[in-house]
Parts: sequence; structure tokens; C-alpha cells
Amino acid sequence: MWVAPVIISVAIVIVGGIGSIIGTLIVAHIIGFLEIIVVAVWAPELRGVFTMLLIIAVLIMRPQGLFGREEH
Repeated sequence: MWVAPVIISVAIVIVGGIGSIIGTLIVAHIIGFLEIIVVAVWAPELRGVFTMLLIIAVLIMRPQGLFGREEH
């Protein structure tokens, strides 16, 4: 029953950067707006597709997340 919100929450933390509270808050807003726009403009069935594409794009370009720090 709570699988979809948990998956979205984990995605938000990963994209924002693990350990970055500010990054998590910013990415939560971005993903929230993205999902609302997709549902309003296209189709509700595509809601998670653009979120997953965002996750894939961010992890390819910045594996530590948008606001994460690189490990030394």
C-alpha cells in the first residue's frame, strides 16, 4: 500500500544527495512539480516515468547527487 511513496522518497534522497537536507528539500519540490505537470499536461499513467528519467540523468551526470559531496 505504501510502496509508491517509499520509492519516490528514496528517489528524492538519492537525487538530492545522501546526507544533504537542503538538496532533499529542493529535489522534493522539483519532483512534486514535475509529477503534477506530467499528470495535468499528458497522462496520469506517465507520472513516474519522468521521475525515473530524472533519477537516471542525475545519477549519470552526478553520481553523488545534486547537492552531495564527493568522497575522497
